[in-house]
Amino acid sequence: MIVEPVDDSFRLFSIIDVVPDELVNAITSLDWDTIPWRRGNGQETWSRRELIVDDVPALVEYNNLILESKEQLEDIAKVKFEGHPFTMWWYDEPNFTVSLHTDGHLPSSLQVFWESDGTDYGTAFYEYKDPATVKKQFEFIPNTGYMMLNGLDTDGSQPLQWHGMLNTVKTRRICSYSQFGTYKLVK
Repeated sequence: MIVEPVDDSFRLFSIIDVVPDELVNAITSLDWDTIPWRRGNGQETWSRRELIVDDVPALVEYNNLILESKEQLEDIAKVKFEGHPFTMWWYDEPNFTVSLHTDGHLPSSLQVFWESDGTDYGTAFYEYKDPATVKKQFEFIPNTGYMMLNGLDTDGSQPLQWHGMLNTVKTRRICSYSQFGTYKLVK
């Protein structure tokens, strides 16, 4: 796994080669339409499925590898995660899009890209709530993504991390989304 900060804020990181190629091949060859799913987690009105992956060996293995990568991510980001990481798998349906938003008080997340209509379906981050102020456009390439730290600064303020995916999905967009919970800064 290669993790690099996007800027000197140490709040947004680019991640590539998240898992080994053998697992990438197993994940990208899945028949996503046969995996059970539900709507939920506050996104019931979205064109998004949350996949139920307990019986999908490749996705269970991925989820376990993300758990095992917690210390590596902490070392790179100079934080100590206080929560127990968990991963959701999202199947974004045709016509899905996400406008510019912040994640409010969601403290930390790792989104990894798996399948889409093309490389321009990755998440973009913006300096402000303005699509003309792109800070970083992540390309949608399997086994890559980003980690975002969204907790409070030492002075109690919370910088806004505007992001979104403004392109409309044509067929489907598959991502894994891991949450690590709150964290403390480590010097």
